[in-house]
Amino acid sequence: MNDIDKLTDTYSQAIEHLRSTSKWILTVFAAIAGVLVAGLQLSNLSKVEPDYLAISAGAFLFALAAVLRVVWMTVQVLGTGTVTERSLEEIATKSTDIPLNNSILLGGYDTVKDFLNNYKSVAFRYLEAEKKNDRVTIGELKDSITKLNYYLDRLLLAAKYAMVLKSFREAIKWLFGCAVVAAIAIGVFAWATGQKNTPPFLIYQAPPSDASLTLTSLGKKMLRGSLGQHCVEQAKIPVILLSVQDGKIEVVTTPGECKVAKFTVGIDMGTVRTFP
Repeated sequence: MNDIDKLTDTYSQAIEHLRSTSKWILTVFAAIAGVLVAGLQLSNLSKVEPDYLAISAGAFLFALAAVLRVVWMTVQVLGTGTVTERSLEEIATKSTDIPLNNSILLGGYDTVKDFLNNYKSVAFRYLEAEKKNDRVTIGELKDSITKLNYYLDRLLLAAKYAMVLKSFREAIKWLFGCAVVAAIAIGVFAWATGQKNTPPFLIYQAPPSDASLTLTSLGKKMLRGSLGQHCVEQAKIPVILLSVQDGKIEVVTTPGECKVAKFTVGIDMGTVRTFP
């Protein structure tokens, strides 16, 4: 095996190694993301207070976007394929890891541009000779075309490896960045959905008894018309606790700052506390 064949064989193995590593990384990340996302109780969104609903929904979307971005970057590594003349020249100019302007790789030419210019020139002359049925010229150029094609195949393989390597490194950067974003987003989601866990009441005395009502933003919105704007903005609204059943509390407001009204307080409306 000559030097050029050894070089191209190395590139072939390197491409497969990078793609196998990408598949492994994607599998591990997908497994971790799956476990984390599975722990997100989306059903809890219906119970979250409106102030925290947008936060929890946004956090979930950020986590999902981070996971999808990693998947997309990994697919880019696995799907890197066709190398065009334009991309070949661009890679040869910008790539510092894989030196495509290599005389061994180019069959004696100093740069990819020189190689391609000569390749196009010889190919054009060969096609013209075929059209004219010029057997002499065809015979003279046949060896040159065969040699150029030989080196072109290996040049394209090296360029493909450079593209895969670039995509792989970008995917790794995105992997760590997206992992941090996903972790933070999942933490924010858990915190926001946890805001629903405030108990609807703290009973110290059996009803009927004096109590105070602290409204959520939803409770304020629902009771503003019945109790009045000034009433619902109070930190603690004085009420009389009438009954407690199935997590719902029946109360009536006392005369004073609020209009007298009887209503039921659910977990999404506020918290009722009796006085010890």
